[in-house]
Amino acid sequence: MIEQGIDYSFLLAALPVVAITVNQAKAIFSRDNNQCTFPIHHDCHGKLTVHHIHGKDDSPENLATVCHEAHWGHLHNGASQEDKLEWAARLFAIVHKRTTSAHERGWIFPED
Repeated sequence: MIEQGIDYSFLLAALPVVAITVNQAKAIFSRDNNQCTFPIHHDCHGKLTVHHIHGKDDSPENLATVCHEAHWGHLHNGASQEDKLEWAARLFAIVHKRTTSAHERGWIFPED
């Protein structure tokens, strides 16, 4: 399943774990302009995924587009709890601003 150069097939295996649909992931990628939102400089090679910022809440304000390197190299592996909390706060601020702006333009997050 490839659209606009993005391969969504990896989501099919992850859906039972993260509980978001392909349509929801596409909406988050679109809201984030198909770019990693991780707030520190890193080697981003473009393979994107959707990251839950806090817990498993599937609302758009809790979902961020991040690259594989940020997701596994920073957010889930090897980071201190202090770093994880700081990055979560920074990601939430970015995502909240983008979601608010998207809603103001009529964006509707899919509920399916």
